Amino acid sequence: MTFPKLTFLCILLLSGRLVSYSHNLKGIIISKDSTPIPYATVFIKEISLGTTTNDDGKFELDLPPGVYTANFRSLGYIPKTETITLTKKVNEIEVILEEQIMQISQIDIKDTGEDPAYPIMRKVIGLSYVHLNQISSYSADVYIRGTIKFEKVPALIRNQLRRKEIDVKSGDVLVNETVSLINFIAPDKYEQQIRSVNSTFPKVVDFSVDEYLGASLYQDNIDILFTPLCKNAFTYYNFRYEGFNQDGKYTINKIKVTPKRKSKQLFEGYIYIIEDLWCLHRADLSFDTPFGTVSFRLVFDEVRPGV
Repeated sequence: MTFPKLTFLCILLLSGRLVSYSHNLKGIIISKDSTPIPYATVFIKEISLGTTTNDDGKFELDLPPGVYTANFRSLGYIPKTETITLTKKVNEIEVILEEQIMQISQIDIKDTGEDPAYPIMRKVIGLSYVHLNQISSYSADVYIRGTIKFEKVPALIRNQLRRKEIDVKSGDVLVNETVSLINFIAPDKYEQQIRSVNSTFPKVVDFSVDEYLGASLYQDNIDILFTPLCKNAFTYYNFRYEGFNQDGKYTINKIKVTPKRKSKQLFEGYIYIIEDLWCLHRADLSFDTPFGTVSFRLVFDEVRPGV
């Protein structure tokens, strides 16, 4: 059976804990031209709690009254930090993010013609084991929202789906939401307790993100996928340096990741590396499945000094 083209977007949110309060912080994140920014992250440093914006750039958080440092991020935009004072009353805010311009530094091309991305990647891959084992254990609440968009459903496929009592048409959007508690103990002990599920996914779509919750790009493999930081990354991928930008005191290098061959076992997109620390700052990758394309986006932030 040939499946219609689908697009998956899974948002993984880790926080130290989730506390139940009325929604006393609501807001919208937009660009300078007032365009809403979907899937931007909102992170409250004091209690390691966060969320993401929806398709309309809006977000809500439950917080006890107090003064908080809020960090707002989205791929392609300059991060912004604001101090917010909350009471029991609802506080609605508007956050404007400016587009992030990547700078190109002077590039020294070696006699071999090697792209400057390769020495950067050697350092990151060489330290992958260190970064992977930095944390001995953690517990976190995780909110996952998966969206399936049926971009095009041929009549033949639609008729086949109807026989399975699945009636979909081009443009339909289905949503799966789960809230889970996860516990991790290094090196590989991982437990997940699902607390709630809200799904309109048809049973014919059995794509699961569970294996990605306890996974890391510093690993050699995530399920059947070879990561861009695996030991044999140079066998599977081409890398290209595309510039840098500043994030506070850090210089962030932008690296384009391209598979050397077409495969459902390889990622494609961009990774961003912190100069001198040689660790991931963020990643914007995708990979293909029999159902469509999965977007794999990660944004890292300091949840406590040195972590």
